[in-house]
Amino acid sequence: EVFSSIKQQTGFLVWGKSEFLEKGRPVTIAVRDMPLENFLEIVVRAQPFTFRIANNTIILSQRPREAGGENQLASPEMETIIDITGRVLNAESKEPLNAVSVKVKGSRLGVVTDPEGFFTLPALAQDATLVLSSVGFNSMELSLSAIARLRPGLKQLLNGGFVEITEAGNLLVYLTPAKVILSEVIINTGVYKRNKESFTGAATAFTGEQLKAVSGGNILQALKSLDPAFVEVQNNLDGSNPNKLPSFEIRGRTSISTVNLNDQFNADPNQPLFILDGFESTLQAIYDLDINRVASITILKDAASTALYGAKAANGVVVVETKRPVPGELRLSYNGNFALDMPDLSDYNLMNAAEKLEFERLSGVYAPEGLSAWENQQKYNYRLAEVQRGVNTYWLGEPLRVGFSNRHSVQMTGGNNDLMFNGGLQYGNQQGVMKGSSRKSWGANMGVTYRKRKINISNLLSLSGVTGNQSPYGSFSVFASASPYYRKYNEDGSLRRELDPLYDRRAINPLYDALLYNRDETKNFGFINNLQAVLTLSP
Repeated sequence: EVFSSIKQQTGFLVWGKSEFLEKGRPVTIAVRDMPLENFLEIVVRAQPFTFRIANNTIILSQRPREAGGENQLASPEMETIIDITGRVLNAESKEPLNAVSVKVKGSRLGVVTDPEGFFTLPALAQDATLVLSSVGFNSMELSLSAIARLRPGLKQLLNGGFVEITEAGNLLVYLTPAKVILSEVIINTGVYKRNKESFTGAATAFTGEQLKAVSGGNILQALKSLDPAFVEVQNNLDGSNPNKLPSFEIRGRTSISTVNLNDQFNADPNQPLFILDGFESTLQAIYDLDINRVASITILKDAASTALYGAKAANGVVVVETKRPVPGELRLSYNGNFALDMPDLSDYNLMNAAEKLEFERLSGVYAPEGLSAWENQQKYNYRLAEVQRGVNTYWLGEPLRVGFSNRHSVQMTGGNNDLMFNGGLQYGNQQGVMKGSSRKSWGANMGVTYRKRKINISNLLSLSGVTGNQSPYGSFSVFASASPYYRKYNEDGSLRRELDPLYDRRAINPLYDALLYNRDETKNFGFINNLQAVLTLSP
């Protein structure tokens, strides 16, 4: 009857000896929406035959005999077949768990719990073992023989939770939630290190891997993306000038006017304090630091940092720690980073030539008043004639380009438990979107650490150089404010020097200035050597 039902529902034929069915044991089973192989495994579990499926045919064959005797499954007394119904709950909240996988170990038979946590597995061998698993919970292996010995009202602890049989004989399985152990967060103040749980100040810590996941080039840009409290103050006048160091704030800005203030640091009075490997550093040193050298960065945000660094820390502190060599290993690494800086002019909605001229007329620029009435009228007529002849110059794209930037870094570390060293070279070339603007930087670092018994000596040497070139086209605002009714070139194709030689000789063609020989170059060289010695007098 079972095989006839299979044929009606699936179209699969059954092939085998009729004596298999004559020696078979009666089966009573009721299932719904179960895969055919899983269903057949239940049917033949206590039968003297087994099966395999090939080409829409179920082929029956003799079950292998046990060594030294008859087929044990052929005897109904040799094995007890039971049906298992249970309920899976959360061990902490005691709420039912939906979609928990309940499988028979060593077979493909399995089900999932319903929304109320119930499951049913029919016709299981008494020595079967169930495996329960769910995302976010510890897995559990449940032996049916152990369940049979469990007394009602008592709980049995297992790996992944516990089980109990109620007074009514119901099986309850409790799974414990998996505890995710996070990596320990260390707050490095530049003076000492503390676990985040024992640090009372407001601080945020990031690893070097977290920084590189956000930005492969600049450390400060990565920090700006990771921590909303680290705010970059935008300066639209500087735009994307690669030679203009950005301005950052952590704790806001002072309300005192600093226009005429020449403070002792000769820097932005709202700028946070930067600490590199325990020593005070500059914004430029952090800006040009290779991101692949960074081990961790900690941002100290509250006034508690002033207890460590004094009044300089009133605006917050950025503590940068570079990577240390690994004892007993010689490592050589190379990192390359490439980027494109593309200008976006979609935010600019400037007037065309006709709109600009009409706006000036309505504003009274060409008002016929006083002695200059005739001249104003002549000026307007001249510009109107230029507009009507089709002059509509677009100045914004003239000084711009797509800038290509690349950074390269080579690092080598090595040593043993007593003496460790690390060294590296870095080079970067950043092209600005303004034609001719660029920032070339290079760096070299060498560190040696000696640690023997009570003595710990470390020396970090860093050399850096920057060559910055400003664009010969000057400020982009000059092109943004140039009137579109001016022509770039004369009738003969030569570049105009004066845009309006008849009526406004002060209007100079910004493209003409770019052709003149001019050079605005800045070179910086940095040399930093940090020597630190620690003598431990007693443990």
